[in-house]
Amino acid sequence: DRLADEGMTFFSFYAQPSCTPGRAAMQTGRIPNRSGMTTVAFQGQGGGLPAAEWTLASVLKRGGYQTYFSGKWHLGEADYALPIAQGYDE
Repeated sequence: DRLADEGMTFFSFYAQPSCTPGRAAMQTGRIPNRSGMTTVAFQGQGGGLPAAEWTLASVLKRGGYQTYFSGKWHLGEADYALPIAQGYDE
């Protein structure tokens, strides 16, 4: 109840056409066109979320938080695009 009373409510989010753009939008807070993540990232394609992109984890990490990612990443398989390179500690 306290979290609900003191928390924040977001009323607008623009849905994306598939999983990769949706994940990119949620991780970066920007429309996928800005990060180049506009289509599904298939295994074997390489590439992924640009190294210079800010993610939720990289922002939290600067604030002193420890970060952990679990589940389907689907934002690229290049070393610079993996969760550890995008601000996640584990």
